[in-house]
Amino acid sequence: MSPPSRVRAHREARGLTQDDLARAARLSRQSVGSIEAGRSVPAVDVALRVCAALGASVEELFGTTGGAETIEAEGSLPVGARAVLAELRGRWVAHALSPESVVSDALVVSSGRGGAQLEPTRPLAEARDTLLVAGCATALGLVCERASRGAGRVMWLPCSSAVALDQLARGRVHVAAIHRAPSRAPSTVRAPRRVVRFASWEAGLVVPAGNPRGVRGVADLGRRGVTVVTREPGAGARRVLDRLLEEAGLTLAHAIEARGHREVATLVGLGAAEAGIATRAVAIARGLGFVPLVHEHVDLVLEAPLENDPRVLRLLEALAARGTRRELESLGYDTRQSGAHVGEAA
Repeated sequence: MSPPSRVRAHREARGLTQDDLARAARLSRQSVGSIEAGRSVPAVDVALRVCAALGASVEELFGTTGGAETIEAEGSLPVGARAVLAELRGRWVAHALSPESVVSDALVVSSGRGGAQLEPTRPLAEARDTLLVAGCATALGLVCERASRGAGRVMWLPCSSAVALDQLARGRVHVAAIHRAPSRAPSTVRAPRRVVRFASWEAGLVVPAGNPRGVRGVADLGRRGVTVVTREPGAGARRVLDRLLEEAGLTLAHAIEARGHREVATLVGLGAAEAGIATRAVAIARGLGFVPLVHEHVDLVLEAPLENDPRVLRLLEALAARGTRRELESLGYDTRQSGAHVGEAA
């Protein structure tokens, strides 16, 4: 049960009954009573209607009190870090944010092996309506931003496919985005997770504009003086490169490791390497050259009970929008199957 909200005090101060507030906010009297007693936390659109009916702000009715309130969340985070919050399986989870992120829900007060204490910096009702999507496709940020227009928020957490699936299995994100070769079909398991096609892309070698070293394929990566940017173990792009190198019987002479497609492109663009494994999309976005190697699918994996969740539906609606698809296609993505249910996975 959540702490009682301040809705009742504001309602009574205005001389309104629960029935009056219910009519003004287009709710049932039972819903108003449940909110006032702290038995339920309203979704963002409901909270806004209640605030409008009472002439109060979201912070006044549902925000934290004086910045002194703390909440417990799963996960060990750096003390002082800014974090994004979400509610999954009836508990709070928190993820540390990068310094350049403009979104913040809480500050980490203390942290231990079992969890962290956080001081909320915005109304918890907003965090409860947040959908977390983890994965490495940079276009996820674009689609999540479009899905966040209106009620609720869809938040992209950049990470490798392996980390995204691990976070999904541990109940720390709602959706994991993974990429894999078309021949790798989803498997059916006892507790199925729905798999929805996000888009398809070409994975290959990002090279400097004009490709001055003439890198044409994997065979050129073994040449003397060629430094290659790889990805961290567990990343889909790393698996692709390792497989192709093994098939060619090659070992990289000089390699540096990056976390994420954008970091690969940044290092190549700065001249730190002659090539890096990433996607056509990130090469286009950074004005770099690209040598295609394989075609892959990017899929969204979620637990079956979430397939009709309003936040997931907003995400899929944003993905299906004509404007979104045009923008994804301009970045090198193939959207012909975007939004299609393609199976189940572990």
